[in-house]
Amino acid sequence: MKRATFRRFLSFILAITFCLTILGESGARPVVAAPWQTRVDPWVIQSSQESGETEFLVFLSEQADLSDAGSLKTKIEKGTYVYQVLTGVAERTQPPVIEALELLGADYQPFWVANMIWVRGNLATVQAMAQRSDVARVYANPVVRFETLPIVEQKGLLEPSTVEWNLLMVNADDVWAEGVTGEGAVIGGHDTGYDWDHPALIHQYRGW
Repeated sequence: MKRATFRRFLSFILAITFCLTILGESGARPVVAAPWQTRVDPWVIQSSQESGETEFLVFLSEQADLSDAGSLKTKIEKGTYVYQVLTGVAERTQPPVIEALELLGADYQPFWVANMIWVRGNLATVQAMAQRSDVARVYANPVVRFETLPIVEQKGLLEPSTVEWNLLMVNADDVWAEGVTGEGAVIGGHDTGYDWDHPALIHQYRGW
């Protein structure tokens, strides 16, 4: 074999070997799917592990597109369109998820304003929902309780001239002490709850 021919042959063999090596390496790398935990709020996992069951919201991947509602003229037309689209998407996409929840024995409540389902279930249920392609995310639904403030007893009856606690909170009495009383200001409103015949309001009240 001539030297030039041998060099070309050797270059060809090296090129083939290089390509096979690259293909072999790329083929050997497994496609690792994102773990289901990344689609679940951490609170849901923690709560289900601690309590056995927990409440969570299954937010479906497909959500209603309501952008065309803006082109409609009347409020009734817009409301009808929005309702039909929202309920239509929910009725079309939720049945497979609901069927899976029933097989898992989980409690559930479907919603359509947002295409989601309230669920009470264990960690296996959480995982099953998070692994579905038609589920975008599993959100936490913890019970939120307001802090109960202690009741402060009022000493004596409140007179019309008594400064209420809310006015004290904004230091209104300090402003009054500087001579700024709001005298001459017109008081108006369109809601209920006004003590319009209060001595401080009766002459300046214009609401109804």
